[in-house]
Amino acid sequence: MKKPFFIFSIFILISILFALVFTCFSAREYHAERYNVNALSASDLTFSLDNNNVEVTDIRVDDDTVALTVKPLRMGYDCLGINSVSNEEENNYYYDLIRFYNGPFGTIFAMDPALNFSGSGVVIAVLFFDIVLTAVFMSVMYVRYLRKGDFGYSMVACGGIALFTIIDLGIVLFASSISAGGFIVNLFEIEFGSFLSVFASFGNLFSFVSAPFMVIFSIAVTVSNLVLIRREGFRVVNLLGAILGVMWLAGMIVNHFFDANSSGSSEHGRIFTSISSGVSIVISYFVCMLFSTIISAWKASRRQPAFDRDYIAILGCAIRSDGTLTPLLRGRVDAALDFARRQVEKTGRSVKFVPSGGQGSDEVISESEAMKRYLLQQGVPEEQILKEDRSVNTMQNVQFSKQVIEADTQDTYNAAFATTNYHVFRGYILSKKVGLQNAQGISAKTKWYFFPNAFLRELAGLVVDKKKLHIAMVLFLMIAFALINALSFYG
Repeated sequence: MKKPFFIFSIFILISILFALVFTCFSAREYHAERYNVNALSASDLTFSLDNNNVEVTDIRVDDDTVALTVKPLRMGYDCLGINSVSNEEENNYYYDLIRFYNGPFGTIFAMDPALNFSGSGVVIAVLFFDIVLTAVFMSVMYVRYLRKGDFGYSMVACGGIALFTIIDLGIVLFASSISAGGFIVNLFEIEFGSFLSVFASFGNLFSFVSAPFMVIFSIAVTVSNLVLIRREGFRVVNLLGAILGVMWLAGMIVNHFFDANSSGSSEHGRIFTSISSGVSIVISYFVCMLFSTIISAWKASRRQPAFDRDYIAILGCAIRSDGTLTPLLRGRVDAALDFARRQVEKTGRSVKFVPSGGQGSDEVISESEAMKRYLLQQGVPEEQILKEDRSVNTMQNVQFSKQVIEADTQDTYNAAFATTNYHVFRGYILSKKVGLQNAQGISAKTKWYFFPNAFLRELAGLVVDKKKLHIAMVLFLMIAFALINALSFYG
């Protein structure tokens, strides 16, 4: 699926370059209108310029409305003052200021009252189209991953970006439409700076809307952590919920501090607003990734493998002190047995079981041996059981099971792995990583409290596995929204 991503990236890049080039060629003059000017004709108007960097090239007066055309002379700032005096009453006058910045390539930008330029509607349309296209493309790619059962971090990334852009699109569309007059059709009639201002506020709005969910989720994973620590002992991985809660709360406090001190158009206010926007947008981005992780992991646990499997690797976990299976491990073996039985009933095709797990320092036998004994008790012929008894973690479960399977056959094969429902998504990722052929997950049920922490483990795995992508995204979002805030301040 690399080709669609490459084509999409090139198209977005081209569209952004087009917007920049279009701005350079279209923003060569600026048309402004002032209302209730009390001028009978152009001769009633006087103008003043601070730096003489712009010139007024055309003036039209109609029903107390003045239309001006202003062109740049040289780079730099300028302030155009407009003054009108009524012929009937000397004290009945109008005065207004329009600020301009002349950029390179002979461009002129007005801050009147927000950043704007000729052709800004086209640029807004291009940016808006890019948001829509990103939302659609990432959603389509996520659905394609889902339909193929191609569960992994690329799928989560697509889902997270799709959710991020869809919510962004909704907020921008709604808020911009209100600013433009309350109707979506007027979206592209607003000033460019107003559009950017709405766009820049996305992070704060999303953080506010998602706060109730994050509070509930943080409480749930903290409770999950306490239960896991009591049952499994203290491990850093069992504290992910508490760590997430602290990080999210700290981010919200930092964001609130900068947001509360960002009022005004001073340099201090601009800097604090940019920081607030950057923090909130990063929080929003990772909350969307968390949502996508939850949905993807849940869908992975619900997917049923095709009834064409040749081998089922049963991923091990701790056994009891007497060598029998714990309820958690027995659930995995029972799920594998149930699938194998249903496959035989539907297709007549039998499978070989690969119980996987070595012997821990506190275990009387290996986990694979304990599972083999249970399989034999359930009537599975010994020749259908291939033990893997070297692994000490999930990665080795999958890796060494693959070696056992490929030592048993030289042909292509369809594999499955049986594990607990909260662990299925990780199984897909590891199977893909080690090359376990056509692997699909068989899900065994377990207690609810394993799920919240499992979601966080996969989110942490996503960040680590795609760290370059996420570092690039975070830097891009922070720089982009800092720039957007700086531009939207003019007015």
